[in-house]
Amino acid sequence: MAGLTEVFGEEIETYSTVEELCQKVDYYLEHPSQRQKKAHQAKELVLKNHTFDRRVEEMLSVIDRGREEVTGQDTPHNNILQLFYQNVDRLSNRGRELQSFLTELDRSEDGLKAQLTAPQTPLVSIIMPTFNRRYIIPEAIHSVLEQTYLNWEILICDDGSTDGTEMVVSQFEDARIQYFQLPKANGSVARNAGLKRAHGEYIAYLDSDNIWHPRHLQACLNFLTAQTEFKCAYTWAIDSEFKDGNWNLKGTYCQPFDYDKLIDRNYIDLNSFCHHRRVYETCGGFDESLLRLQDWDLVLRYLFAYPPGTIEYFTVFYRRNRAWKQVTQLYEKTNMRELVQQKAIANLGRNFIERISLI
Repeated sequence: MAGLTEVFGEEIETYSTVEELCQKVDYYLEHPSQRQKKAHQAKELVLKNHTFDRRVEEMLSVIDRGREEVTGQDTPHNNILQLFYQNVDRLSNRGRELQSFLTELDRSEDGLKAQLTAPQTPLVSIIMPTFNRRYIIPEAIHSVLEQTYLNWEILICDDGSTDGTEMVVSQFEDARIQYFQLPKANGSVARNAGLKRAHGEYIAYLDSDNIWHPRHLQACLNFLTAQTEFKCAYTWAIDSEFKDGNWNLKGTYCQPFDYDKLIDRNYIDLNSFCHHRRVYETCGGFDESLLRLQDWDLVLRYLFAYPPGTIEYFTVFYRRNRAWKQVTQLYEKTNMRELVQQKAIANLGRNFIERISLI
């Protein structure tokens, strides 16, 4: 009730006991004019401040202000424009687990702040599949607009949305944002459609329900352009889950590369993965027969041929929410895990591709 009071103020009636509820019901039954007045005030408040269109309007106004500011501020926690920090700040965990994570995050932030501005020459193509995400895709796009690395394109590949996602995306007036409406298929088909249309020398991935750190692309490009022996790299990711009305820290993805361990469990989040486009041209795209875990399958194939560099900074905020009907939850009881592992082991057995130098 306290949360509703904070949102609606005096326009909503609250109660703490059954007796108090009965008293309020009796009062409004006896005073219809007051009941109608209260209902009208609540309706006006909702229409003014709490509809989806209002939320989009506020988001776009924030983005417009962001375009007028210099990117890469040194005080990110005080910068309302940086969604990554907003999401970290609302984690509700308590105790040693959160404290340990925050200590690691502070170390990561120090490293990211020390990063030099990456050369802005290589174009990065960002593959963003989506399906019925009109309420949350603005945040993902916004986190790309916040990037200190500016030479990018987003290829938003809509897997048959029916909720008006296209209308929301169209309100972002930036030529770097491209939208493609596709027939309903699955995430692999949508991502492959983006890969086929990509013009960038490098490829990155961001799902429409997740968030990037403002210096994610800068960190990736700094690493890959400086250490050209690596054609793939991944950063660290924060794994969060919405449960019982709160966002909680579920864990982190921050392991050094070990292919055997990667076959056992995926610890490289696709949103943190970046690679040279010729890796895709050599190894192919996503397996469209897989209902889920397509990202794990792709990472296993790519990193068998091209062992990656590890960028030890937290630059991805991964969000789980059952209300969003994410693929991981919809197909969690299938045997996709066993299929992906069997494919990887079979590839190891027949040495499916030589380790190729792109130079």
